[in-house]
Amino acid sequence: MAHARPIARVTRDQYHYEVGPKVAPAIEINPGQEVMVETAWCTCRSGR
Repeated sequence: MAHARPIARVTRDQYHYEVGPKVAPAIEINPGQEVMVETAWCTCRSGR
């Protein structure tokens, strides 16, 4: 019986506004691992 891998989680406080080769990843996962991403959408942008 294969062991279930834990689901990787990206929480709301691990947000990034940039993507690129010099930006550290929020998490690292293994091939086939499931990922759950919490979103904040418009709640993280204040000052309209």
